[in-house]
Amino acid sequence: MKGNRSIDRYPLIALAIAGIIIGYVGYALYAPSETVPTPPPVQMISFEEAVECALKGKWRVDGWIEGHYEGLGEFEGEPFVTPGGLVAGHLEWHVSNGTLYEAEYPSGKVHGEVERFTEVEDTDEYYVWQIILMDSAVCHVDARSGEVLSRFPSRVPNVVAFKTAVRIVYAPQKRIEEWKVQEYKRIGDFESEPYETSDGLVKGHLLWRASNGTLYEVQPPFITSTIGKVLYIEAPDDTEEYNVWEMTTEDNICYIDARNGIVRLILGKNHFLLPQRRPLPIVSP
Repeated sequence: MKGNRSIDRYPLIALAIAGIIIGYVGYALYAPSETVPTPPPVQMISFEEAVECALKGKWRVDGWIEGHYEGLGEFEGEPFVTPGGLVAGHLEWHVSNGTLYEAEYPSGKVHGEVERFTEVEDTDEYYVWQIILMDSAVCHVDARSGEVLSRFPSRVPNVVAFKTAVRIVYAPQKRIEEWKVQEYKRIGDFESEPYETSDGLVKGHLLWRASNGTLYEVQPPFITSTIGKVLYIEAPDDTEEYNVWEMTTEDNICYIDARNGIVRLILGKNHFLLPQRRPLPIVSP
């Protein structure tokens, strides 16, 4: 009987060994290949402080400006945005090989790869703020010191980008200095397709405003080369010439000064089609 019990154990031992082998093979095949780093908790500057540094901070001598850049993926989380909508940003974790991972603020928790800088002499591991300015220029700011590490210039410098104009439309504290409008009328059609958000809810055209209130269609990066007249908005108190975004949502039309993001006029959408004279039913933000 004792011998039989010993023999009976063999199938059980074999099954246990087979289970271990199958489990190991399954893990090797299906375990994630990317190892996300776990950085130690550290103090870092806030998004608001990083914005200030990006706008008027100092460059780090051994920054990344001479390095090779590679985009690796999209950010999963929503960006931080200033109350007026002009500037946005994401927190990242930089590792020794130059890879940047998306990170949460203030927890510092790290997610997937988003960018990489190579051919730079920087093997430190630390948090970095990626800051997107109003014209879509991108800066990277050291979250320890506030020093600027890199800057990718805009295709159209100092002109509010469409994505920024979208943020301004929805911003809770957008800056509004409305024209004193005496006449509003459409005098032509757009020749080019509008910029639009991925969901199609917001569309925009960039215009050039002449001193007499005539607005012409333009196509970036040729921001002063006009295509044709599309609007006339008589506002005698403003005789400057500059670019303006016409942003159309489901409910309103918003005219945004492309130099600084100031909202110049908000109208109900029904006034898009017909010439209007005073009084204009201006929509409260």
